[in-house]
Amino acid sequence: MTSRRQQVDDVRSARRDAVSAAGVAASPKPADRLVYYFGVGGIRMVSAGLDRVTRLHWEEISESGVAVEGFVVDPSAQEVEISPRSGAAVLRIYPSEASAAHSGGGSSLLAKARALMQPQALHVGFSLLSRRAKRDAIELSRQRPPGLIVIDHIYAGQNVPLLWVLFKRRPIIFVSHDNTPELLLDLRKDATSLSRKLISYLDFLKALALERLYLARADEVVFLSDYDQQAYGRHVQKSKALLPLDAEGPKAITGKTGFREAGGVHDIVFVGSPSFMPNAHAIRWICEKLSPALWRASPECRIVLIGKGTEALKGDSPNVFGEGFVDDDRLEDLLQNSLALLAPIEHGSGLKIKILDALAAGVPVIATQRALRGFGAFDTHMVIETADPDAAAAAITRLAGSVEKQISLRRRIVDQVSRYRSERAGQFAAIVKRLLG
Repeated sequence: MTSRRQQVDDVRSARRDAVSAAGVAASPKPADRLVYYFGVGGIRMVSAGLDRVTRLHWEEISESGVAVEGFVVDPSAQEVEISPRSGAAVLRIYPSEASAAHSGGGSSLLAKARALMQPQALHVGFSLLSRRAKRDAIELSRQRPPGLIVIDHIYAGQNVPLLWVLFKRRPIIFVSHDNTPELLLDLRKDATSLSRKLISYLDFLKALALERLYLARADEVVFLSDYDQQAYGRHVQKSKALLPLDAEGPKAITGKTGFREAGGVHDIVFVGSPSFMPNAHAIRWICEKLSPALWRASPECRIVLIGKGTEALKGDSPNVFGEGFVDDDRLEDLLQNSLALLAPIEHGSGLKIKILDALAAGVPVIATQRALRGFGAFDTHMVIETADPDAAAAAITRLAGSVEKQISLRRRIVDQVSRYRSERAGQFAAIVKRLLG
């Protein structure tokens, strides 16, 4: 059976072919109506929250009818790829400097050092840095200068010519995904050597300066949550909080929940790779604290870890299972058949896209207050504290023991997400069009 993502891709591919055949590429829009979009992440193969947000924002802009040139750095890319023109949109995908350094043999350390000498380069964002993308943007601007620049993440700012930001000649939209300086301070606390602590602190100072620059120079700042919008309110003149919900609504509730008949199991899902420090801390708590408490309270419940690297994390826990990396369709299936999403996050910043994915699928969320930052539009969560794993296990057990509560909660989630999605539809593209004039 063809996946829904494949069906969507097939439709878009057919549309690109039709546009190309009609010769639309030969008649671009006037330069003053042209958008340069700078993004980062796996826009083709989504494996993290950043990838999902980049794809959603690119799709919303490129399908809105405006002329847009996209410069996206994808750490999985091996060479520069330029997509056929789709309507008025062209997407360029670049490999990162990390890929080039890795293939450089003995010169890799020197290549990395040179790349990080760039004024906007961040050590933590090295895998999303491309000097080639910046050079191509400069070269294209000599023929088709942009009328608007979109910087989708502070890491994407690494690939924007700094002079374009300092001596602004066209409007800028900055998309603030999270509090990157706060995240870097967390990384510094977790560093095991003096050199890593120093690098993290220097990265923190640089990220703080760059973040303030983008916030100050942007004509409009788009935050991914109302929490970040309120936290940064004093630093920006005009902003909007837009949760990055995809265009497709959650499925109707048909009685299909994570409930199993007697003798079955209830799956509680955690999504996140242990290579990311906040996830690693959460997984350690799950395996060492929650797992034994849940085994005592409800042996029929099991915890399923999803994300690259989790397949090797079962350890000695009888109720913890590592699924590893899964594609979008498999993730949706696991969520739809789960009792709830578990998000015991106590580190990091920014909107937790894994929670947004769960809500979009109509799945209950059991999470810490920190993980729930930015989800003020919804009131369907169950809050836990990592300091009390027994209470967390009890909350899971209560939900597992009531089919009525499961179905009722899912229906409330679907209703709330549907209302928000209706309000959110097209707002990002509307900001782009308004600033284009």
